[in-house]
Amino acid sequence: MGLSLVVNRQWSDHEHLPYPVVDFTKSLLPRPGEAIVPLLKSPLFWIGAIPVILLYLNNYAVQWFPGKLPYINLGLGLWQYTKFFSLLTAGGGWWLWGPHVYLTVVAFAFFLASDISFSLGISTFLWAVVAGVLARFSISTASTNNEPNLLAQMNFGAYLGVFIIVLYTGRKFYSEVFKRAFDLKKIENRYKDSIIGARIFLICITGMIVYLSVRAELNLLFAFLFTAIIVITFTIMSRIMAETGLFFVQITTYATAVLLGFLGNAALGPQTILILTILSIMLSMDPRESLMPLLMNVFKLSESTGVNAGKIAKFSGIAIVIGLATAMTATLVLQYSKGANMTDNWAHHSVPACVFAPASKAIDNLNSVNQLQIVQQANSYSRLAFAQPDKVLLTGFLIGLGITLAFSMARLQFNWWPLHPVLFLVWNTYAMYCFAFSFFLGWIIKALVMKFGGSKSYHSIKPLMIGIIAGECTVGVIMMIIGGIYYLNTGLSPKTINIMPG
Repeated sequence: MGLSLVVNRQWSDHEHLPYPVVDFTKSLLPRPGEAIVPLLKSPLFWIGAIPVILLYLNNYAVQWFPGKLPYINLGLGLWQYTKFFSLLTAGGGWWLWGPHVYLTVVAFAFFLASDISFSLGISTFLWAVVAGVLARFSISTASTNNEPNLLAQMNFGAYLGVFIIVLYTGRKFYSEVFKRAFDLKKIENRYKDSIIGARIFLICITGMIVYLSVRAELNLLFAFLFTAIIVITFTIMSRIMAETGLFFVQITTYATAVLLGFLGNAALGPQTILILTILSIMLSMDPRESLMPLLMNVFKLSESTGVNAGKIAKFSGIAIVIGLATAMTATLVLQYSKGANMTDNWAHHSVPACVFAPASKAIDNLNSVNQLQIVQQANSYSRLAFAQPDKVLLTGFLIGLGITLAFSMARLQFNWWPLHPVLFLVWNTYAMYCFAFSFFLGWIIKALVMKFGGSKSYHSIKPLMIGIIAGECTVGVIMMIIGGIYYLNTGLSPKTINIMPG
């Protein structure tokens, strides 16, 4: 939260990032002094919303009354064509042949800068090409959570590259804010919220490093590196959402995997690997909805509506404490009374297996070269002498760092540059496997409107696209109400359909 207050001021006031989610939210709010949202008066809004509502309600009704109504499938099955594209298939591109149209994503892409929607749209295709070429040379790009792999190193290189650009572009503002954060005099500055945020960040991050070194028994170097990776990860996830509006962000970077790739099993040792793995899983395992990216949008929206961000931060802190207490209580009550949801294979089978796998493999590998006893007897600092970086993984990290820096600099220098570096942050994630086709479709629609109708037509069609998004949101609320009433009356789980990926 403290870091959000710092970077939001730079990104909003100085870099003028678009915050697409905030822009969409503002369009659904009434103007000062008006009771009705102007958008609701637009016929195009209802032309977009009503068909979407009817479509999903039809598919929802099919779940309750099978065979009574036709199911409208928004997915495409092109599996028969995979045999003609062996390179893409070898690179895991089989996702490309079963695209699903997510209407909200198509409409949302219409509002994004063309280089962003185009980059997101072709992301999985480019990754399949890269992975297919590497597969031809017997270089695996398989991703294993918390274990060293080429994808994790490339992804971390990309995240670090964007983080460097973020620091570079905001270097004057950040240096002033953190310099003033150490000045204990009364703050009389227009950056008051950012300075207070910087103090909160420094206190909390120092406390975390000390806690990890004392309670988790990590040496200060590993505690610092782990904390730095976590900060970089969530800062760049926030940057992605603020700049592109991508509301479903995943990572393939895990602190354990990154450090193992740089240092090796012997330098860390089984105990440190196990501790780092537990921490990585607790803090960064599949963070598709995360606090910092959402807070960035909250602070931006508050500023746009004249509400002080610092006041919002205070109430957010209270809400987080209440929310955690409520969630923990509800989870314990439900799991003890109803049992865990064992149908969630990922959460209840895959994730627990990730806890012990890296440490177990490290023990086996060290045993095989008769190093286990030596490593266990050495202290955490002297083990650094055993560091053995994996050359392939190190190369992957440098490639990820290099191409991201190159694309970022090119985008800053050339107005015509067609690709956004977000491409390398998300190109092999589940989120983009689901959404890439829809982003590409939205980019095509926008390109056609701009080509044949110009900017006037583009702005006139906006209510239609907002209506599509609002229609999906409305259906989600309707299904929750129906499901809640059904459960309260029968005690049975209601029927569902997925509007967004599960």
